[in-house]
Amino acid sequence: MGRKSASARAFNYSAALKASGLTWTRANLDRFLQGPARMVPGTRMAVALTDNAQRAAVLTYLAAQK
Repeated sequence: MGRKSASARAFNYSAALKASGLTWTRANLDRFLQGPARMVPGTRMAVALTDNAQRAAVLTYLAAQK
């Protein structure tokens, strides 16, 4: 959280995610995880977390990784 999307060096990001201009805030990550392709058409992220509790757990974990 807190960094620009597609900014970690070790990953091969889609052109769509690179061009999105997103910063990973808790709200943006929550929305993205609900439906990655709806938020960033063309992203390679194919998995969505539709369960609110699962998404909240992932977001809490990611926030603790700073």
